[in-house]
Amino acid sequence: MIGRKSTILLTHTFSVVALLILILFLPNCAIIPELNTVRIDKIARGPEFAPYSGIRKRVAVLDFENVSGFGTEKFGSAIADMLVSRLARSGRFILIERSSIQQILREQALGQSGVITEESAPQVGKLLGVETLVMGKIIYAGQQTGGGKIKNDEDKWKFALKATVGFVTISYRMVSVETGEVIFADNVSEKEIRPGIGLQTKDYDFDTMFDFDETVVGIAVQKAINKIALKIASYADAIQWVGTVIQTKNDSIVYFKPGVASGIKRGQIFNVFDANPLAGRPKARIKATGFIGDKVTRARLVIGSNVARGDRVKLLSVSKQ
Repeated sequence: MIGRKSTILLTHTFSVVALLILILFLPNCAIIPELNTVRIDKIARGPEFAPYSGIRKRVAVLDFENVSGFGTEKFGSAIADMLVSRLARSGRFILIERSSIQQILREQALGQSGVITEESAPQVGKLLGVETLVMGKIIYAGQQTGGGKIKNDEDKWKFALKATVGFVTISYRMVSVETGEVIFADNVSEKEIRPGIGLQTKDYDFDTMFDFDETVVGIAVQKAINKIALKIASYADAIQWVGTVIQTKNDSIVYFKPGVASGIKRGQIFNVFDANPLAGRPKARIKATGFIGDKVTRARLVIGSNVARGDRVKLLSVSKQ
């Protein structure tokens, strides 16, 4: 018959062994430091993106609102910065400098957290000169630690195991500046598990064989940001690209922004609409013939008339990409 003390010890042993098995086989952690370093470096580099040859869309990433109660007031800014760096690598977007965003919003007395909504997005986006805003909230974030010990009855050896779990949940959305509509919205949750193991005998003490890393939340956040960046990149073609006429010459030459830096190519055909509203029939059609620097496109009038400064330019969907 198994005594109460033995039953408690056996139950505790099963708990520790179960935790060990969980750590060994979950993809969110690595028990061997060298393997863990390689894995974390890969996470920090960010995702790999497929090649892209379309027009790059102008996007502003606003500070994420932190409602998790975890971290400092700069937590949301740090997440936005990480997202910007990954989106820039995708080759699909022209990202507005974060410092410029903050300066413009300050000058216009607009806050970055909890103030900008789908309704105010068109105004904010036009001030920033972008087609899309990315906004989000940090819903949950934090870390938890657990563990246990096993020892034999004669105290000849002791085995200790502990693990910390970092977790984060982020909600985010892409909002069209032209319409104020949400292009898409999503939630992403990630976690990171970091183990600590100790083995003590009469002759050896490996209490610090695997150190306990306090950056598990940061790694979980990076994993979440990688997922968000991939999702946003997949919606690049859903963003409505719009250029702006800045000058005309002899009623036959049209100059508009942006230019070659945004991925525009010679020979592409564009429709021209009145400045406001964009809806309705185009009043002219133009063909890109060259560039001035990397920010302005020169085009030739193909059909139509009365193109004026401030008119809106939209890529003809059937033109060659």
